Amino acid sequence: MSKKHGIVFLCVMVLIAIVALVHKRCATDGNYDIRIACNVPITGDLGTYGEAIRDGMLLAQADLKEKDPSFAMEIDFEDNASNANLASNIFNKQKLSKIDYYVSGVKPQTMTIIDRVEKLNIPHFTWIFDAYVTQKYNNAYRCWVNYRVEAEYIKKFVEQKQAKKIALVYVQLPHTDELVNTILVPFFKEKGIQYIIEPYNSEKVDFKDVATKLKNSGIDAVYVNGFKFNLIGIAKAFEDYKINTTCNNLYTYDFMDAKEDLNDVITSHINYIVPSYEIDQSQAKKDWQERFIAKFKRTPRYTDAYAYDMTFAIYQSVKENKPIKDITFDGITGKVEFDESGDIVTKLYIINYTNQEINYVLQEN
Repeated sequence: MSKKHGIVFLCVMVLIAIVALVHKRCATDGNYDIRIACNVPITGDLGTYGEAIRDGMLLAQADLKEKDPSFAMEIDFEDNASNANLASNIFNKQKLSKIDYYVSGVKPQTMTIIDRVEKLNIPHFTWIFDAYVTQKYNNAYRCWVNYRVEAEYIKKFVEQKQAKKIALVYVQLPHTDELVNTILVPFFKEKGIQYIIEPYNSEKVDFKDVATKLKNSGIDAVYVNGFKFNLIGIAKAFEDYKINTTCNNLYTYDFMDAKEDLNDVITSHINYIVPSYEIDQSQAKKDWQERFIAKFKRTPRYTDAYAYDMTFAIYQSVKENKPIKDITFDGITGKVEFDESGDIVTKLYIINYTNQEINYVLQEN
């Protein structure tokens, strides 16, 4: 190489280094360039969840653009259509590009790719309820409710109602098997509480057979678990067979979505677990909801709010040059902070909603 060519080559390399430096994410010069890859179900049976994740993030992105124009955030939304195989194909495509943060959901789709995302060594926000997912993976975070916290409220509810025999009706997946068999059943055995386990496959929507079996089983409590479309079928069948009204019932988080498609009579007979966002009556929340409705022409769900706060958590982490676990701020869902495992710290309630009024069944933390 001639001296002249060597100088040209050196200049090119310096220019490349400068460009790379300008685009590098940092917390000292105000220049940010982060890319978030999202692999969520926007359509299909589980589309409710992915739609909420997407819309919450989009509103946060718009608000951040106004709040801090220097912060550049690119979000790649990919619809895995509630299909695990498609989620795998999407990940294989996304990993070929620069990714700073990964977002995946929900249960079947995330678990198909989580081991491969872990190898990227980037923060991975998982939208699944598994009790211990953030403990099992170094890079897994969660800005959503989960079964680790819910399990404690199920136990408190059963003790409060002094239940002698409980039925556990749940969609059978690895994380729900863990909740039932690893966490709840040992507790019931310890307390001398009889139990009936009624698992079902995730495609099931007609629950007359389960209701028939439980009606004369002698149970005085029932815990109900499943996706939105499962819970709609369960709630209707249990109402017809008077299980909702004759037993101390407790429905899982997803009932917050399912209740949208049920009449007031059914919902008034059901107790369900909610985070503090669901019962927040603050003006700040109302203002946020109004902006959300104006943008997306629908009422936001709790998942929208958590997705919004997740996006701001990413912003705070980058802006302050701190790990996700070390940040804290006031968000739409309340005070946003994460525990040592990477789970958002969540306060829960058990409520019953009757005649437009919230009745607190259990509100201790």
